[in-house]
Amino acid sequence: MRITKQQQRRRPNSGTDECSFVELDKAVCEDLHSVLSLLNEENEGDIWINLERIFHDYCNALEYLGSSVPVDEIRHAFGAHRCLAALVTEVNLLQDYGADKGDSFLASMIAEDHDFRLVYVLWRWCLNSASESKGFGELAFQFSDIRELSELPRTYVNRTVNGKKVGPDPDSMLSASEDANFEKIIRVVFSLLRCGRFEDAMNLSGNMNVPWLTPLIRSQQLLIDSSLIGANLTNHERARFHFRKLFFNTMVKAISETEYSMGIRMVFAALAGDWQFLLPLAVNVDDRLWCYANAAVQARLNAALGIEHPIFAPTTIEGIFEAIATVNSFKTSTLPLRANP
Repeated sequence: MRITKQQQRRRPNSGTDECSFVELDKAVCEDLHSVLSLLNEENEGDIWINLERIFHDYCNALEYLGSSVPVDEIRHAFGAHRCLAALVTEVNLLQDYGADKGDSFLASMIAEDHDFRLVYVLWRWCLNSASESKGFGELAFQFSDIRELSELPRTYVNRTVNGKKVGPDPDSMLSASEDANFEKIIRVVFSLLRCGRFEDAMNLSGNMNVPWLTPLIRSQQLLIDSSLIGANLTNHERARFHFRKLFFNTMVKAISETEYSMGIRMVFAALAGDWQFLLPLAVNVDDRLWCYANAAVQARLNAALGIEHPIFAPTTIEGIFEAIATVNSFKTSTLPLRANP
């Protein structure tokens, strides 16, 4: 692609660029024209993937050029790339889950239920973009220093278990609400959930010696792993998911209990899809959008499994964006753009 060739024309260690913004802009236009000229019904998915790659490279090049690029151009380029990334997410989901729709409950919902797929794509897109903005997902980056973080809860638990302050049940966590170290780790767990890093969240909760939290997080795997629920569930098989209803009712009750720390309540709200609790805490567009998308996929999955969802939530794309339009802290026209805290 021409944009790639333009990037390669940089002089190493020269402090200047042979590739100007004008040349880069011309190159990306030629690349876009070349890809779109091949568009037809049979290769539509490949076209979206190629367009996303072009804008990915274009955004990287714009960041390299820095102050020589108009601010609006950077803003528009990142907005276009993020929209294309959502389309590519849908293409990949159809490819990944389409072949398994006869064997998997989740795969059949993604492949055959258009309304669910749109909400699901939005949710996955929110998870994938969590690393691009500050906010709910910011603390997840501290998970890289897992050894240091792990020692904090172990020290805390060893100190408090002997004093019968902390045990394996959720109510024992009431005594942990005043401990700054414990609260910090719980907030890292929340950030990992915001980023869709469920395995990491389970590992960290295990290090914290709170075994009751692990199955709650594991239930989120139903939204990721298509092998966990088979297709064409019988009534007897659906009855097995009674535990999920119990989990949700327990978490919703705990969210309203002010005796629990804010971090623990945020974790419960993320797992239960309680957008009403989390929305006032969100400081940027991406997190607000995730609050609604997360609530929608939780509610839709529960409904499909025959489980009464304990929290009202908009469950369609139209409903989500209508709800967002009522939030006066930002305009819907800024949604595709890189969010600022």
